[in-house]
Amino acid sequence: MILELKDVRAGYGSLSVIRGVSLTVEPGQIVTILGPNGAGKTTLLKSLSGLIRPTGGSVILAGNDITRLPAHRRARQGLLHVPEGRGIFDDLTVDDNLRLGGQRLDRSTQDRRAGEMYEMFPVLSERRRSRAGLLSGGQQQILAVARGLMSRPKLLMIDEPTMGLAPIMVSEIIAGLRGVLDSGTSILLAEQNAAVATRVATTVHVLSNGELSEHSAGAGDADAIFDAYLA
Repeated sequence: MILELKDVRAGYGSLSVIRGVSLTVEPGQIVTILGPNGAGKTTLLKSLSGLIRPTGGSVILAGNDITRLPAHRRARQGLLHVPEGRGIFDDLTVDDNLRLGGQRLDRSTQDRRAGEMYEMFPVLSERRRSRAGLLSGGQQQILAVARGLMSRPKLLMIDEPTMGLAPIMVSEIIAGLRGVLDSGTSILLAEQNAAVATRVATTVHVLSNGELSEHSAGAGDADAIFDAYLA
């Protein structure tokens, strides 16, 4: 098991946002947290990556309890967070952005990992010398994912990767996420697009009022997922 959440609770001051969330992510899985804006998806991911401290419950990564670790130590243990907004450096090249994701690696390992990212995401290879700020929104999202993969994390958490993107770029993002699984990294995805969630995920959790309901992502469960999302 890559990730196990046990009764995780989180919020801001006296405001309770996440109310007892439990879930698991197994090797080779894409698990999606589906919900509208304001449902608490971002708060949940922040509580897992250490950007905010959970107020209760436990976070287990690859068998190790990381609940009380600061964000940088969680990252070193293999939990990487690609936040909403991507966080790329516009004035740096695509290649420079990638290498920032592997800054703890030696140069030869950086070169090898960057080559693997260019092979996985050909659009980045074509633009490697371009300033990242000149990329389209979808290309920037792909760059953010690739940068997160440079250190070969156990789990990549991605917040709203398809928000505001054209359908053709959404399809490229989905293809890229499936490629991530082939690299050995599992994915926890926060998404408000129910169609994307059912296309890409192994398991979909619908987040409502700080609590989760769980559904498989097979065609037979698609109606139940949409019903839970719209409830």
